[in-house]
Amino acid sequence: MRSIAVFLFLVSMISGNLYGENFSMELGSGFLWGGRGTELVYRNGAEDIRLSELQWNIQALPYISLYGALTPETVWEKAAFFAALHLKIGIPGLKSTMEDRDWQEPSTGLLTNFSTHDNYTDNAVIFDLEAGATVPIWNIVIIKATAGFSAMHFKWIARDGYLQYATQTGGVYNPWDESLPKVTFTGPAIAYKQTWLAWNLGIAVSIPLDSHFSISATFKAGTGIVCWDQDDHFSRKLQFNDRLFGGIFLEPCIALSFTIPRSGYAVNLYFSYRTITGARGDAYIKTTGPSVSGTTTETKNTAGAGFSTFLTGVSFVMKF
Repeated sequence: MRSIAVFLFLVSMISGNLYGENFSMELGSGFLWGGRGTELVYRNGAEDIRLSELQWNIQALPYISLYGALTPETVWEKAAFFAALHLKIGIPGLKSTMEDRDWQEPSTGLLTNFSTHDNYTDNAVIFDLEAGATVPIWNIVIIKATAGFSAMHFKWIARDGYLQYATQTGGVYNPWDESLPKVTFTGPAIAYKQTWLAWNLGIAVSIPLDSHFSISATFKAGTGIVCWDQDDHFSRKLQFNDRLFGGIFLEPCIALSFTIPRSGYAVNLYFSYRTITGARGDAYIKTTGPSVSGTTTETKNTAGAGFSTFLTGVSFVMKF
């Protein structure tokens, strides 16, 4: 946090323009696709051996977006300060799949349990805030240095599906095999939600292709990551709450912009990939239900999570 504050202060001092002269707003829509939220349970807090992994898949989740930015009119003439925010709200109800895998036998480390369910996205919100400096070079390219903050919240509900659990021989779990009987499950099975906070630094390059078209490429990275997640196993009457820290945030992006001649409007197309890996921390497990005490058990450094998705979108830009 301190390093980002220092960065923003230096940017503002260099630019000499704290507020900019133009305000632009974008309304758009797009899809999150080919991604997943990942929920991890480790066998112990000292090793990276997985005991359980749940993959909450995203196939093609539509979203609406709102983007606002303050940028200087002199962006092609001198270094300047800019600030922007971007909000994406997913449209709930999409059905995908959730897959749950367990490695119950420590002597072999082989997969023992597998289950899959219909996965419904209940909430999906992405909020990004960034600020930085733009530096023109020879009137042919603009370099941007940015400091940013991202907040994301997702909730999924797994329903129906089937289970395949391995048998035991002499107290040892046998490996999972796809020929195992499929035990049908009906109704809600698990609800899972993630809330992410991530700080990042970025670099971007914008190049005009002609008087109306321009293309830009951006790369962001950061390690200041916090995650809260919650897993409710309805049939087992268990709730898992995790507090996770660390990991790596990465997001490359490419965008194409078309300015409509003799107007203050433009159309943007963009494509990006966002991923967070390596977050880890403590798990808090408690029983739920009207007839139980709700006792909480804490296990140190046994929980993990991740998130990744492709994003594509189109937006209509209005400049004021």
